[in-house]
Amino acid sequence: MSITQVESSIMEMAEGHANSSIIDGPVISVSCSPVSGGSVDDLLALTTVLECFAATEVNPNGSRSGYKYHATMNWEEETYTYGFGAP
Repeated sequence: MSITQVESSIMEMAEGHANSSIIDGPVISVSCSPVSGGSVDDLLALTTVLECFAATEVNPNGSRSGYKYHATMNWEEETYTYGFGAP
C-alpha cells in the first residue's frame, strides 16, 4: 500500500465530483502529505492521516488552485479511507 494508491483513488473521486459538478474541473493532479508532522515512515504508527489536494487550475504565477480531500491509512490492516474536504 502506498501514497500513490491513495492519490489514484482520490483522483478518481475528484474526477467523479467534477463530472457531477460538485467541484469545478478538470482535475489536473492530486497530491497527499501527512498531517500535523505525521510520517509515512513511522513504523510504530498504526495510522497516518493525510491531507490531499486536487488541483483544478494553474494560476498565472504557477501556483495551483483546487480542492482539499483527506485520507487515513491503517498500516496494521493495510487499508485506507478517504473523502472530500479537509481532515
